[in-house]
Amino acid sequence: QTCALPIFDMAATGCQLTGNVVEKSSLNGIMLTGGSGSTATINENKSLHNGLSGIVVAGAGFKPTLERNECSDNGEFGILAGTGCSGVIHNNTCRGNNLKDIGLEKAAGDIDVKENITGGDAR
Repeated sequence: QTCALPIFDMAATGCQLTGNVVEKSSLNGIMLTGGSGSTATINENKSLHNGLSGIVVAGAGFKPTLERNECSDNGEFGILAGTGCSGVIHNNTCRGNNLKDIGLEKAAGDIDVKENITGGDAR
């Protein structure tokens, strides 16, 4: 699915967001929030050239899994994990974002971030 509008979703446990392309939104490309203990799978999406961030996940106790997404050339972050968010951020490609390729702003201490390609480096 290709669209020029952001996707906003209040995640229910087990929801999946796969294979979307979001480009040139004036806001965030993809944004999911969830409550304590809720999960979501966000994989194989492209979020490019958006005004704010490519993918944003937030919510105290929310545990999304972000894998194999491409988030490049966004106005702020490629991927941003916010307030209390936990979960997994693995094997994503985030390059050329204005603030940071992967940002953790008040995310939970146990968030697992590894094997991502950012700014030409794997982390």
